[in-house]
Amino acid sequence: MAEPARKPRRTGLAAAAVAMLTCGLVGGVLFAHNPILDATGLRDTEALPPAASTLFPPPPSPTSTTTTGAVTAPPMAEPDTTLSTETLTARLNAVPRRFDGVSSAMVLDTASGTVLYANNPASMLIPASNMKTLTMLGALAAMPGDQQLTTAVTSPAAGVIVLRGGGDPYLRSIPDPDEPGLASTQVLAEQTAAALKQAGTTTVTLGYDESLFTGPDWAPTWPTGYVDQVTRISALMVDGGMTRGPDGTITSTARSQTPALTAATLFATQLAAQGITVTGQVSARPAGAGEPLAEVDSLPLEQVATLAMVASDNTATEMILRHVAIARDAEASFTGGTTTLVEVLTELGVWRAGAQFHDGSGLSRSNQVNAEMLAAAWRTIASTERLRTLITATPVARVSGTLRDRFLIDESIGGRGRVHAKTGTLSEVSSLSGWTVTASGQSVIIVFMVNQSKDDWWARAWIDTAAAVVSECGCA
Repeated sequence: MAEPARKPRRTGLAAAAVAMLTCGLVGGVLFAHNPILDATGLRDTEALPPAASTLFPPPPSPTSTTTTGAVTAPPMAEPDTTLSTETLTARLNAVPRRFDGVSSAMVLDTASGTVLYANNPASMLIPASNMKTLTMLGALAAMPGDQQLTTAVTSPAAGVIVLRGGGDPYLRSIPDPDEPGLASTQVLAEQTAAALKQAGTTTVTLGYDESLFTGPDWAPTWPTGYVDQVTRISALMVDGGMTRGPDGTITSTARSQTPALTAATLFATQLAAQGITVTGQVSARPAGAGEPLAEVDSLPLEQVATLAMVASDNTATEMILRHVAIARDAEASFTGGTTTLVEVLTELGVWRAGAQFHDGSGLSRSNQVNAEMLAAAWRTIASTERLRTLITATPVARVSGTLRDRFLIDESIGGRGRVHAKTGTLSEVSSLSGWTVTASGQSVIIVFMVNQSKDDWWARAWIDTAAAVVSECGCA
């Protein structure tokens, strides 16, 4: 049962970002500045290593870095100067490209949409996890931001209960002390046991229903080696289909190949701990149409989107892609989700002819988007009130998420604490899209993409440096 609409609670990166900037990225585009909070702890597993660099002279006003990695942001000027396209172009073109690949870039003024810099912006390239930007944009455009996803227990027959998956990507096995708003099967088991005992029942058989999602649970364009990057997609799973170690920490090294059955089996154990005996085999069966015995709700969609974007969560994003399809009465599958996403992005004016979608997370190397699409996506986000939660649903350079361990080389210092962006990383593929504020206080959208890189370290170094050049440029 969905709770009444409420003001979303800022979590993870959003807390850090909001503490740093309170922003309205349309009209006058004014920012209020506070010191950046300490790092969130979300880290990129393929981060740039520290490097002493002599590519350029040191930036004129370097930020200071604490021992924890948090950054004191530079002072923001009033947005009284707009970037000179000629000066910006010269500075960006001077950034060395030592990766021998194909690159694409675009910089837009957030308020007007004026193109300030463009290099191969129409070229279709693999976006990697920047696909998540488009998926979450589609989700928040197709569904209310306060929509919640319900996991329920029904009783289709006497002595029979069924655990029905509602496609909650952050359903936990036990309550999460770091994120108390997440639903858990432990709480659901307690509620279910109480309802059964009130009805005089202490012995049941248990089934599970994952039929909300249809089609293959694994994309045909995903290599089998991605089993440590994404769980087989199901409408019912706990802990993202991953396992908990002895200390209770969730680890991605072992993911269930049958996440719904794994969740239901765990639920049976939790029922037993509440005094309910589960007999027979746990198996798949329809939940039926009756009123639920018990149910738990996810966080509101916009908070789910924030968690998925900050952590670049593949499994959560694929589950949300299916909810995009459900919102438009389409099949909740890879095909239904991507087809519906194209429809939504077309309505928003973001879609470009020639693009291809094969999943929602960006794991597929068959996805093709261009810098124009990503720039249009961020401008749509910035100019549409109900989509602006994604403004703070992005990692911050050298502070949080997949950008915490980026912007390490000397030439990228100017981007620390200023660049808010989604990353994308596959072998020979690097991308970054989001927004920043220039030294003169101008809000701009930035997109940088590299494919066919012969040196992924240098590809990311180029992206970080280029983003920093935009951030620190007064460029009048």
